[in-house]
Amino acid sequence: MRGWMNIVQAVNDPSHEEHKEYREWLGLARGEVLNPKAFDVRQANEALADLF
Repeated sequence: MRGWMNIVQAVNDPSHEEHKEYREWLGLARGEVLNPKAFDVRQANEALADLF
């Protein structure tokens, strides 16, 4: 879990040395914040349905 929290911190902190790399890797738009507690069941179900 510590690894994931490091990514969350890096993505949300522009002064973090890995900020740009992780934002690109996750495909985040400018100004978009990574909230590890946010989860949209409907969106997840739609994404999964697209796989099948």
